[in-house]
Amino acid sequence: LTAKEKLLLWSQQATEGYPGFRCTNFTSSWSDGRMFNALLHRYRPDLIDMEAVSRQSNRENLEQAFEIAESLGVTRLLDAEDVDVPSPDEKSVITYVSSIYDAFPKIPEGGDGIAANEVDQRWSEYQS
Repeated sequence: LTAKEKLLLWSQQATEGYPGFRCTNFTSSWSDGRMFNALLHRYRPDLIDMEAVSRQSNRENLEQAFEIAESLGVTRLLDAEDVDVPSPDEKSVITYVSSIYDAFPKIPEGGDGIAANEVDQRWSEYQS
């Protein structure tokens, strides 16, 4: 697994169980803001109303996610208008998702799939 593949796997696991959400890449999967909100909701469900996310515009979702992430100590590296395009810049999205991962590396209890630290463990086993 490359670092990019590990981050995608973590994103998929952290957003698993959210109906209609599928993280397949670091471009179009993130452009409407729903993935960012689902990712943050997994860790801080008290801060995001996922029903509202389904009704909001892409810009509103992106702005909300970036503001909440910033309030949790994640440096704001993206602007909504740069992501609300058919294919946002992959490196920019990867960099931002990495900073969310750094803030919340372990998928909380109740999250489906294997936890990020288990991914790291399997990666270490694979390398040796």
